[in-house]
This record gives sequence, structure tokens and C-alpha cells, in this order.
Amino acid sequence: MNKFKILNKKSVGYWSALNGLEVKEIGDDYVECVSGSWDGHKKVAHCVKIQHNTKGDFIRLRGYNFYLRDIVPM
Repeated sequence: MNKFKILNKKSVGYWSALNGLEVKEIGDDYVECVSGSWDGHKKVAHCVKIQHNTKGDFIRLRGYNFYLRDIVPM
């Protein structure tokens, strides 16, 4: 997926971390998201793989684990 297309998608949820991490799409084994959405500076698009452990499904971004159960829906 083109990063420009990810930036222009409608958000489906967010985490209040990394200056606003907005989730654009959740696929079968990936999450498309944008970090820096609330900062007003540079927005960065990411397409990251969903990983699993005993605590649940999560994505790893910039050294942090973000669990899918903690997404705040929009």
C-alpha cells in the first residue's frame, strides 16, 4: 500500500501515544496506522504486522507494544 493512500484513509480508532497514533485499517495480519497525527508536525504512515502473545494481539512500533484491545474507536 502506498503511504500517501494510508494518510488519506479515514481513521477507525486511535491510541493516545506517539503524538496521536491513528489506526486507518485493520487487516487479517496487518495494521495500517499513522503516528504524529495530533502533533501538527510530520505525519508518518506505517503498515505493521499483528503479533500475538499470551496477553493478546498487538503491534510493535518504535519499541512499544500497542495492544489491539486498547484501541479507542472513532
